[in-house]
Amino acid sequence: MDLSLVLVVCPGMLATSHTFALEMFRTAESHARANQRRRAPRLTVWQAGTEAVTTQSGLILTPDAHPDTLDRPDLVLIPSLWRNPLRTLKQHPFWPETLRRWHEAGATLVATGTGSVILAASGLLDGRVATTHWHYFDTFQRLFPAVDLKRDFFITQSGPFYCAASLNALADLTVHLIGNFFGLATARHVERHFSHEIRQPYAQRRFLQGDPHRHTDEVILSVQLRIQERPDYRPTLREAAALAGLTERTFSRRFRQATGITFHDYLTQEKLKLATSLLRDTNLSIGEIGLAVGIQDKGQFSRWLQRHTGTTASQYRISYRKKVFSTS
Repeated sequence: MDLSLVLVVCPGMLATSHTFALEMFRTAESHARANQRRRAPRLTVWQAGTEAVTTQSGLILTPDAHPDTLDRPDLVLIPSLWRNPLRTLKQHPFWPETLRRWHEAGATLVATGTGSVILAASGLLDGRVATTHWHYFDTFQRLFPAVDLKRDFFITQSGPFYCAASLNALADLTVHLIGNFFGLATARHVERHFSHEIRQPYAQRRFLQGDPHRHTDEVILSVQLRIQERPDYRPTLREAAALAGLTERTFSRRFRQATGITFHDYLTQEKLKLATSLLRDTNLSIGEIGLAVGIQDKGQFSRWLQRHTGTTASQYRISYRKKVFSTS
């Protein structure tokens, strides 16, 4: 399988919007091909533009593909722009239409900083959440009143549209995207190598439109709240359906319809969220953490965690621990 990554090249762009993310994706490709038994995605990168661009740092970026020649990219990165992004739109008015065409072909679109202006100009963010560089909040809201601007979030996601307000946020978002395309184990490998310092998890930094906990089915929400209120409560499908007063088949259908994932996958996500949180934030033993997520055997818990994160419990704690406990 190939993964087609398109880097939008345009005047006024910030080169690091692309170079840092690209290095992370190349590392992911190398790791996946070396470690995955199944054939890992092969990354194909295109710099899409109509002319060579000299960035603010003096780096010259020369496109190797005209936007019109790229029909079905998988992932498109839209860079942050220096100063007034409207100037870039005026010089290259074709970008909004190009983004719409790529979206219709199934592409995931990612905008960094003020690059969200180009994405918003396409109309694709109307009725959806977005964020941008803090300095451009007021102007963005005035220009695009139909977009739900989230000033308090560094990352937003609405379906296949992502916005990262800063380069640091882009790094966290890139790890998330690598997980989607290359798997969680590869994403964790990249995160460990590019972010030695403690970083806030992606899920805590982003506003996700369509989050499994953000829907209007009150019956399904009541079951989710019960699970969240009692971390040790991990009902079977039959038990959850009975709690909701539904048949198993109806419950499964409504749960997936409301959350976008299966009930089994939801339970796995919640267990993984709790386990990694306890490993990072507490001094509980690995055995105690295993019990907290319903896994009785310490070795079995460590193997389960490794299957989902690519590291054992001990390795995860060493890499991600973010509190130092003391008696004072």
